[in-house]
Amino acid sequence: SSSSSSSSSSSSSSSSSVLPSSPRPSTIIPSSPSAPSPLPLSSSPSLPSPSPTTAVPGSPTSFVLPISALSKSNQLISDPSSSSSPLSSSSSSNSLWGVPLTVEAWIGFMDEQGRISPQNEQLIRKHVFYGGLDPDLRREGAWQYLLGVYPFSSSYAEREVIRQQNKKKYEILKSQWTSIEEEQESHFSKFRSRKSRIEKDVTRTDRSRSYFSGENSVGLEKLRSILLTYGFFNFDLAYVQGMSDLLSPLLETIQDEADSFWCFKQFMDFMEKNFHKDQNGMHTQLVHLAELVKLMDPTLYDYLQSHNCTNMFFCFRWVLIWFKREFSFETVMSLWEMMWTKLYSPNYHLFLCLAILKRHSQEIIEKQMEFDDILKFFNTLKMDVDILKYLEDAESLYLQFSKEENLAPEFNSLRKYITPSFTTSNISNSKQ
Repeated sequence: SSSSSSSSSSSSSSSSSVLPSSPRPSTIIPSSPSAPSPLPLSSSPSLPSPSPTTAVPGSPTSFVLPISALSKSNQLISDPSSSSSPLSSSSSSNSLWGVPLTVEAWIGFMDEQGRISPQNEQLIRKHVFYGGLDPDLRREGAWQYLLGVYPFSSSYAEREVIRQQNKKKYEILKSQWTSIEEEQESHFSKFRSRKSRIEKDVTRTDRSRSYFSGENSVGLEKLRSILLTYGFFNFDLAYVQGMSDLLSPLLETIQDEADSFWCFKQFMDFMEKNFHKDQNGMHTQLVHLAELVKLMDPTLYDYLQSHNCTNMFFCFRWVLIWFKREFSFETVMSLWEMMWTKLYSPNYHLFLCLAILKRHSQEIIEKQMEFDDILKFFNTLKMDVDILKYLEDAESLYLQFSKEENLAPEFNSLRKYITPSFTTSNISNSKQ
């Protein structure tokens, strides 16, 4: 899911214009009054960078910050054991672990053409994993990088070409269902069924959020449009309940309909296996989660086995939509971007599941909980209270697992499934 565009749309991309020789102007007219104007992560300034002490009226001051503005951020990354590191910062921080990455710091990682080197990309991923992203940075395009819409190595001009191509492709995809007239729809039962499922779920999705509240919510209309369009992009999957939960944080943050669609598409490239009818994707993940419990908490595993609970179905929703309904909306956004970094493993979410189970294992055993009791316990548990503990435990459990060299043969498939994104030699240095 790291490609900037799907293979199914490659023909559209190949017919695009040649990359412009100079960066585009920074101002783009939003597609609607509610859509935020993209700022420097996907665009470049229309004027040459002035001196560090002079800002261009009407332009983001982040354009003029020198790379030296990153000194504090790099210190936090290079020495996480220090008293000022993200892992040890005060709870007053507005991110999960510590100091969030800002727009100014991100731009400092770019060269004059707006490219980010592989070394700086790794630093960014580490910082996002430990400190998250400032809300302004999310809105300005950082998620497009983490989800693979924009390559880190792309320039300002190349990203603008990608964005404009994607907008055109989105309009073409959307027109496939907006052009269906009433009489044609009356002979298209699959479309009517899909449309009905989407509309039912959309009206129940995050209505407590101001962006999706009200009878004539622009947010709800965009949510509906993107899901219907995705159904025409991915005919095989179309729409399955739960997909609206994955889209809503993306849309509320990005707001532009086409940009949100392509982020959602990239996210779904990884999450699609969760929604297949045969549920093989979910089954595989739950089996590996059970193996992790057996390896890392054998006492809990023995208890679950004695109560016929090793199917791990009480974790089904956690895995299906990546804790979307277990934590607050703001916490979920930070969790997702942390996991999008794939710093340790593309399946790192299983270690968060393991951390939650392990922290509450004693209570489960002492109270002799059956399956329904465990399900009810976790459905009513206020997980946000212990989020930092879960995150610390998850990392500790992952590092413990990754350093285990003598796993029993029965865990060979688990080892392959949890293959880290970085080489084994880099695991011990991932926090340096």
